[in-house]
Amino acid sequence: MPASPAAVHVGLTAESVLMPRNRREFEAGLSNVFKGTGKPTGTLEFAPYYIFRGGKLPFARYRSDGSFRTLTKTTLGIATGTRKIGDAEISATGLSLSTVLADLGDPIYSHALQACINDVQAGMLERARAREAAEPQPLPGEDSTSPFERKDEIQDEQASADYKACIAQREPQLWNRSRLSLGLATGRGREAAGLGRRVDFGNGLWISAQYGFEGLAALKRTLLSDSGYYDCVRVAGAKCAKRHEPTRWERHAMLTLHARRTSGAADLDLSQPGELPELTSTLVGARLTYGSTRRAVFLEASRSSLKGGAIDKRTEQRALGASFGSRRTCGSTRSAVGASSSPTAGWRTWSI
Repeated sequence: MPASPAAVHVGLTAESVLMPRNRREFEAGLSNVFKGTGKPTGTLEFAPYYIFRGGKLPFARYRSDGSFRTLTKTTLGIATGTRKIGDAEISATGLSLSTVLADLGDPIYSHALQACINDVQAGMLERARAREAAEPQPLPGEDSTSPFERKDEIQDEQASADYKACIAQREPQLWNRSRLSLGLATGRGREAAGLGRRVDFGNGLWISAQYGFEGLAALKRTLLSDSGYYDCVRVAGAKCAKRHEPTRWERHAMLTLHARRTSGAADLDLSQPGELPELTSTLVGARLTYGSTRRAVFLEASRSSLKGGAIDKRTEQRALGASFGSRRTCGSTRSAVGASSSPTAGWRTWSI
């Protein structure tokens, strides 16, 4: 799934997109302002649920309702700017809607993580009660308001450190879990000069599926039951009667499949007069990754085609590479370098 389906669909650079660091944030970016070339490109990405609900998220419903989780993970994208095609310019605008239909990497599927966080909360409350009990009791007739306030719980540095330790300990077990996401996009434009022709970028569809080599039993208890856990098995009504020990492939490998199909003006020749042809672009790719969140090797293959009018192009690419990541648990950026079999590609750098 591209970082911004709206920008990618109308041919604007994905580098101009500012992605929110979490789904409660609202961010917009303006690029090409200081480059001295081109015109500004505006991009916007946000999750409508958190904007209109003020960031409120009832955990009980999030845990038990899969459709509600999909709603909270739905992102709206808007992109507008000028796209250069040869010597011509097109004022383009794109809209996109992307969502995560299923994600076994969601922390709610980890019983061990939930148990760890429950222990952190219990310790936080115990320390808060201990501080409150240590406060001197008011004498008869004095103000009985306790100096203990709720903010004291929030400022518990030990709880914050313990919570981060819970996340850091369990994240390596969740990085490559199975995931399914979907994106839709549409776009329109107009030639800025000359004939002033309208450009229909048409509609686009993205599908991204990631498989973490989980067994059928693990997939059934998590995807088919909103109350299931990935790392433990329910027996005789007990929530976690038996721990699930992941295999080596479950811990270190993932298979990613992605497909994109767009109809419209994907590749234009504005030097020709008359109506612009409608083109259909299809991309199918697969990547096998083995490693961890910090370092991994991958094999990748893709096939793309472009058809419409007199155009009929097909391209195949294969790549072998490695990725390296930082220790940060949220918002980290990983870079990868690989050798591609495309005769004109050579060495490349990807942002993953």
